[in-house]
Amino acid sequence: MESLVRWDDPEMGFLSPADFIGVLEKNHMIHKLDTYVINKVCYDLQNAAKENRSMVPVSVNLSRLDFQLCDIYQVIDDAINKYGIDKKMFHIEVTESTLNDDSKSLSSTIARFREDGYEVWLDDFGSDYSTLNTLQDYSFDVLKIDMNFFASFSTNEKSRIIITAVVDMAKKLKIRTVAEGIETEEEYHFLKQIGCDKAQGYYLCKPMPLELLHDILGKVETRGEKHYYDVLGRINLLSTDPLSSHRQETAMIYSLPIAIIKYSNGRMNYLTSNKEFLAALQSLGVCSLEESERIINEYQSTLREKLIRLAEKCTQSQEEESLDFIYNGDQANLRIKKIAQNGQQTAFIVTMINLSRYSNIRKNEHLENALNFLYSIYNRVDLLDVKNDVLDNIYLNSTYYISLFEGKTICEAIRDFAQKNICEEDAERFAQFYDTYTIQERMAEAGKEYLEALFRTRTREDSYIWQIYIIIRVKTNQDVSFLSCVRDINIEQVDVLR
Repeated sequence: MESLVRWDDPEMGFLSPADFIGVLEKNHMIHKLDTYVINKVCYDLQNAAKENRSMVPVSVNLSRLDFQLCDIYQVIDDAINKYGIDKKMFHIEVTESTLNDDSKSLSSTIARFREDGYEVWLDDFGSDYSTLNTLQDYSFDVLKIDMNFFASFSTNEKSRIIITAVVDMAKKLKIRTVAEGIETEEEYHFLKQIGCDKAQGYYLCKPMPLELLHDILGKVETRGEKHYYDVLGRINLLSTDPLSSHRQETAMIYSLPIAIIKYSNGRMNYLTSNKEFLAALQSLGVCSLEESERIINEYQSTLREKLIRLAEKCTQSQEEESLDFIYNGDQANLRIKKIAQNGQQTAFIVTMINLSRYSNIRKNEHLENALNFLYSIYNRVDLLDVKNDVLDNIYLNSTYYISLFEGKTICEAIRDFAQKNICEEDAERFAQFYDTYTIQERMAEAGKEYLEALFRTRTREDSYIWQIYIIIRVKTNQDVSFLSCVRDINIEQVDVLR
């Protein structure tokens, strides 16, 4: 919420701020009004706490003269202490024009507010020509994008470009964003697509007395939910690596199609996505985010089971997880990373690529589709590059396996895989099966270009299922490599055949 002033005068009637703020500033009395507002907000917050009413943080606007006519820091701190208010519930807004005075005392006061735990917001960003210098010279927690950018939103493409650039820049500076003056669903949807944290305007709620807001405030997010969504708000949907600010390095390569999804009690829902992610869905024949949710949540399918396992595995592992799958004849890759959790709700950042659309050569589309469906038979396919002594995963269509073990030597990868995925009683036999020094000799003895064996493989529930492991000889030029393919098998049927 933002505290706004209206004057209901017994003689003059209802007066807007434009009728009296300038007069008070001209006569150096504005600090008295602002002092009253500061204390009134703290009083209201205290009353709400006593009555066990829902409240959200409230921001208060300060005039540039407040920093000259009084010790505004002391005024606010005294009110906070008098009414016993958490500083996190009281936010301070200053406009760009306030900062034009180039006052050292103003700069030090703003810094003091932030050091002592108050949030300082830059209001009306973009309304003044000194905008970029302001961001360079001061530090802010939140940037409020001026409503004038939305005045020509539906007719001027430049507005969208500028707003997108502002959100991207703010994220990179680790500043949260609020868009002011939002009046249409189109504007609101656009802000969600580019990852703007918050919106304010008539589309959501018109200014009204606090007592009329209580019904609305009964439906607001809790403090835990606020933290949860604040974490999500730091994700930059406009970046090619939106998690780069949250870790030192990443093994996950993010492409442009990005979405944030919520997972709770076996259901997945989109919180937001950029337009590139929607385009990736449409390339798979899925028309909208809503249709994607129906496919995931309402249709009992192998894909749904794999996505649920992927989400639960990612929640537990705290690592990036990947899944390759076939949908409508196209091969796609999905990668997810947990970013926040609130109770039973877990939020993931998701990127998805339709791999079939990135093929450089498509001589025969029917052949490519047939190959994709052939892939879908297997849970995973790995390449054993004997010459370079590395194991590379080239296809994964299951969440059974604890890790991919890409990039390690073949011996290391096999040993690690056996330790974490193969039943202990089968581990020695598994290592012998993948002994690259004897694979060709064993194939020659069998008179085949492949080897196969059954091994008990660990599931997410720490039980074991039988799976068939197949090693296929692949010769390219003068080099010899092997494909390792794994798929499920019904061991009861095998016993009958025996």
